[in-house]
Amino acid sequence: MLIEAQKIILQFATAVPQTAFSRTFLLRYKGLQVLYLHLNHKLNDDDMFKWVMPADISRTREDSMLLLGAFLYGFGNWRGMKQDSRLHILEKTDSYLLDRLDFLLRALSSKKP
Repeated sequence: MLIEAQKIILQFATAVPQTAFSRTFLLRYKGLQVLYLHLNHKLNDDDMFKWVMPADISRTREDSMLLLGAFLYGFGNWRGMKQDSRLHILEKTDSYLLDRLDFLLRALSSKKP
C-alpha cells in the first residue's frame, strides 16, 4: 500500500500487477455487495440468466448481463465475461465495460434488492 498526496493506493499481487485507488475500490466493493444481494437467491443457471436489473436504472438486457458477468467472473475479468457466450458482450471494449459497470454498480447501490 502506498500513500500519495492524501490518497491510499492499493496494489495487488496478481499475474498482472493491479493498482486501484482506495475510494474506487470501496465503491466497487459496496456495489458488488448489493449485486450479490440481488443475485444470491438465483444461483442456478435457469434463474440467473433470466434476471433483469430494476427498470428505473436500466431496461437493457445488455446491462443486466454485464452485472451478471461481474457476479460470475469478478469485476474486471473482461476475458472471462467475453468468453461466456450467454452474456453477449463480445464486441464491447474493456474501457466501455469498466465505465458502464462502475455506473451500474453505483446506481444499483442506491436500490434495495
